[in-house]
Amino acid sequence: MPKKPEFPRREEFLNAALARFSRSGYSATSTREICADLNIVPSAMYNYFPSKEAVILAIEEREMTQMLEVYQSVVLATDGQPAARLAGLVTCTFEQAIVRRASWRLMADMIRSLQPENREHVIERRDAVERMVRNGLEQAIEAKLIPPQDIKLACLQLFSMAEGMSGWYRTDGAYAPSHITSHATLFFLRAIGASEGLLQHAP
Repeated sequence: MPKKPEFPRREEFLNAALARFSRSGYSATSTREICADLNIVPSAMYNYFPSKEAVILAIEEREMTQMLEVYQSVVLATDGQPAARLAGLVTCTFEQAIVRRASWRLMADMIRSLQPENREHVIERRDAVERMVRNGLEQAIEAKLIPPQDIKLACLQLFSMAEGMSGWYRTDGAYAPSHITSHATLFFLRAIGASEGLLQHAP
């Protein structure tokens, strides 16, 4: 009798789930399909996750925690440097949209499918990222690096650009990630009226 495949490590399961969710969407994906991708019996999933929602929440926590650390490293490295900080945060946003393109688009769609009691922590982590960008914009305005403007709207435009990028970027495309992020950073900074001093900090 052939031996049944052992349950994969937790991270392996999350990676397979993320790949399946990004291809088919969260709502259209079943846990049975994820298990089939890993060649394990469906019941094996319950060794780690009680439900499909628990899987998506684990993916969100992993991806957003890692992304928050990247943003925080930019903030720490640019203390007292408003030009470098805003340019770094904008570039970071576009880089993360490419590096985490599967989870970026999934996170944009998943919140509508969550139970109300599970939305709070998801929203908290998203708000933490947005606060860092807003603070960067506010400091740039105070330093007269960009003109006074609607910060909330500027943030929405930035993250909308990044979300679109996560959808159309392809690893076999004509442009390297560094070229795309550099172009997008300059495009956004010019759109919000960046001074030459700020533009010099773009990659």
